[in-house]
Amino acid sequence: MRVSLKIGKSKVAPLTSARFLAALYVILFHTAYDSGFSIPRWFKTFLSLGGASVSFFFVLSGYILATVYLVKEGPLDKKRFWMARFARVYPLFFVILVLDTPQILLDRVARYSWATSIWKTSVNFFLDVFLLQGWSQAFNAINFPSWSLSDEAFFYAIFPIVGVFVWKMRARSAAAFGMVLYLGTLALLLLLYRAGLKNDFAYNMPLLRSSEFILGIVAGKVHLSALRSERYRSALHRMALPLLLLCAALFCATCYAKLPIPSPILIGIFLAPLFVGIILALSSNPSVIGGLLSARLPVLLGEASFALYLIHIPLWQVFQAFGLGGVRSHYIGFLLTAIALSICSFIFFENAARRKILDYASAKDTEGTLRSSMAQ
Repeated sequence: MRVSLKIGKSKVAPLTSARFLAALYVILFHTAYDSGFSIPRWFKTFLSLGGASVSFFFVLSGYILATVYLVKEGPLDKKRFWMARFARVYPLFFVILVLDTPQILLDRVARYSWATSIWKTSVNFFLDVFLLQGWSQAFNAINFPSWSLSDEAFFYAIFPIVGVFVWKMRARSAAAFGMVLYLGTLALLLLLYRAGLKNDFAYNMPLLRSSEFILGIVAGKVHLSALRSERYRSALHRMALPLLLLCAALFCATCYAKLPIPSPILIGIFLAPLFVGIILALSSNPSVIGGLLSARLPVLLGEASFALYLIHIPLWQVFQAFGLGGVRSHYIGFLLTAIALSICSFIFFENAARRKILDYASAKDTEGTLRSSMAQ
């Protein structure tokens, strides 16, 4: 039986706001070392796991897509699903790719010949435009954070098969499947690293990162199954805040523990269970924190977090090109400019582009309305 109850926007809001915090974390990880601020050692240690935000995005993507598309009665409409995902992520990605390519080309001309620079940049552009950049380690993405969209594209491709497979399971079977998948992927990656696997290969490769996305689907299945019971629903609400604080504490402890685990594994699959816990806690309406994260401004920032993630590196490169890097006031200006541009992009470009694409394709984007039952 499928859960067909609806969920209010207030239950989605904390997850949306959390996306902004995750995006800000990865931005600081990429740029704060050149900010001009004297960063304490403890904060540098905390920033060292900034790349884990991508793992959080992967898990959250699986959870959200499952609770949007798999709770509906009837089979999943694959064409509408893929069109909705394309309309959500591709327009802004393509615009930034086109705008950023000349800068990459000119940077390479300063180091290589024109022929070599054009060849390298053309290959980069080809891989990027077809969202294949995560599959090749020979060439980096033009806007390097966009490698994660290559992984997301793969997740969207397998979602109608893997998602439906997980959703047909009983909750306990899904939980067991998720645990085996997590431990198996972790063991496989550790073995591959001992065999000499390159770091970037494991960190970027969509096939090796798909377990995080699938764990999000499993979390959605188990969570919504539990919410059918009033007793479990009340328990989830009571435990939401303690679970959130516990997962946050364990994440911070991981930052300072100096575990003997390769960094790409540490900021990837290893931390995925903590992100599952955070997502379940936030979607179970935790007191106080849930209210703060449901306010209008944090939700708007979360909605604009996709643009913030894509914009921050090209914008930071512009600041550095004009000699504005390494000064504290300039860095604050960079952060405020990035946030302002992301909000403008979301309001004036992304929404309009998505509507036009979906109207053209006669498809309806259901992502704004989660048809699921969550804790009251």
